[in-house]
Amino acid sequence: MVYVNLVRSCLRTYGLLCLGVYRLLDHDVVDKEVKSTRTFTRKRYVITHPPAKFQLIDTDKVLILVLITYCFEGNRSLRDIMV
Repeated sequence: MVYVNLVRSCLRTYGLLCLGVYRLLDHDVVDKEVKSTRTFTRKRYVITHPPAKFQLIDTDKVLILVLITYCFEGNRSLRDIMV
């Protein structure tokens, strides 16, 4: 999925604003000889306002602005929204 599609979906479906991507510094690398995945580090960095065609990967997390009043509408909890 590209970043612009995620932003549009969040805005249209939930009214939430995406601020950026929280990405692993060294994402998982697949070792074809051993047929396993190894991770060099678990350090992350933030990319604010990435380009529209920025490709998201499985380990990315997204920074989202949530208004506190949104959490209490319809008896929703913050945990329900952040799934």
